[in-house]
Formats: sequence, structure tokens, C-alpha cells
Amino acid sequence: LRGGQGAEGQGGGDAAGGEEFGERVMSSLLAAESAAGEYAKVEEAAVEAFAAGLDAAKVRRGSSLRFQLPLKFDDLEQEINWHALRWALGFGSGWQQVTPTRHGDRGLPHRDTVVHGMMSLHMEGGKLDVDHLRDIALFPAAQAFGIPLTKEERMDGGPIRKDVPSDYRPYIDRIHDTMVQLAG
Repeated sequence: LRGGQGAEGQGGGDAAGGEEFGERVMSSLLAAESAAGEYAKVEEAAVEAFAAGLDAAKVRRGSSLRFQLPLKFDDLEQEINWHALRWALGFGSGWQQVTPTRHGDRGLPHRDTVVHGMMSLHMEGGKLDVDHLRDIALFPAAQAFGIPLTKEERMDGGPIRKDVPSDYRPYIDRIHDTMVQLAG
């Protein structure tokens, strides 16, 4: 994820959306290669060949048809961050059966829970950059994703109740931890 004060030298987006963005992608790939050491290798020639083979009109047309959301982003960087975070939170197919019930007796599929939560975070006005994700607390994240942190439980079967972690607490903890780690 990019942006915010925590990302040195990664200020606002490129107004033209052109070469500077491509150079930043290449720079990011090379930095990842360097960090991965012997485990990964970025072949610059292959990246250049792939980029040269892209038909910009087809990419625009395909992206406009495949996944449209009622969201407006300040710049390209924010849109990329939104989609990158959405995919990073895509670990949850195993949580499919335990998402909170919302419609009848079934919970939302994990992918819908993530999209709804991401839309909520975006519409709250916070930029989904490293600064915002690093500072996001668990409770606002749980509210955005619609996942309860606690539930009431009767003590000894009597009228007194206490709050205990909900069945969904490990799920929202994992979502929150992923967001914070990405900003780290």
C-alpha cells in the first residue's frame, strides 16, 4: 500500500496517470525483489514486454465492465490501495460459515463482508493509506465490517449477563491485524 506520510517519497498521485505510475510499479517490484533475496527475481525485460503488449483501451473497457462500485476516489493511488487491500483481505474463504447473520439465518459471504467493510472505511473519509491503516483501532474496524467484538452471555444461567468475546472475534482480529501489518 502506498501513500500517507509514512511512505517516503510517495506523495499524491500522478495527474496524468502515465509513466510516473509505471515507474513506481517497477520500482516497487525491484524493491520487493531485493527484499526477497534469492527467493524471487523480477525480470525487467519480461515486465516491459508485458506492459508493451497491453492494449490500454481493452484494459479500460475490461475494468469498467468487471467490477463497478459506487465509489469515487481522490486519485489513482487511492483506488489502487482500495483494491490491493480488498485482495489482501481475501484470505477468508474458510470463514464463510461463521460470518455474522444478516439475511435470514445465513451470514454474508466473506467477500461481501470485505467489500462492505472496505466501502464503509472509504466512505468514512479516511484515506486507505499507510497512515490511516496503521492508526485504525479494532473497534472502528469491527464497526466498518459489521462484525461484533462481544456478545452477552448469562452468568450461571441467571439474570446477570456479562460481555464475552463473540464467536467472530478471531475473524475481525485477523482482518484488523492484516490491515495494520500492511501499513507496518
